Amino acid sequence: MLASSEIKERDILEKCMLWSGNIPDEMRVKTTK
Repeated sequence: MLASSEIKERDILEKCMLWSGNIPDEMRVKTTK
């Protein structure tokens, strides 16, 4: 449960970042882990 919600949250964050055309290095590192 926690894992899936975490992934969903991160996915939403990622999409928001992409839409704004601004992905911080922090997010890049987290998503490539």
